[in-house]
Amino acid sequence: MKREFVYIDHPNTIDYIIMADGRVPSLASVTKMALYLGQGRIVDSDILPTAFDWTRTVTAEEAVIPALFARGIKAGDPKLVLALGYAGIPAGKYTATLIIYDLDHADGLVWGKIDLAVE
Repeated sequence: MKREFVYIDHPNTIDYIIMADGRVPSLASVTKMALYLGQGRIVDSDILPTAFDWTRTVTAEEAVIPALFARGIKAGDPKLVLALGYAGIPAGKYTATLIIYDLDHADGLVWGKIDLAVE
């Protein structure tokens, strides 16, 4: 798992492309997302909506990046953009669990882990 960096009090973002069964699913029905960081730390889109943006899409420039192209990711596919620099996460290393909620999954689906270093 590739480590992603969060810089405290800076607007850097992490682009995260969600895959299911080798495809990029639609995020149109998503109602909420949360990152569970452990030790009771949660970043929740209901509380901090600016930390999550699931309305963005892969650009034509991004779609030709070899690592994305090889996975079949195309321009227009949805992506999640995380902006965690102002989320109040203390410095440290975290294996965050991403939970995605929609109308069919009110309890959320565990989507995967994201290795974060917060500096």
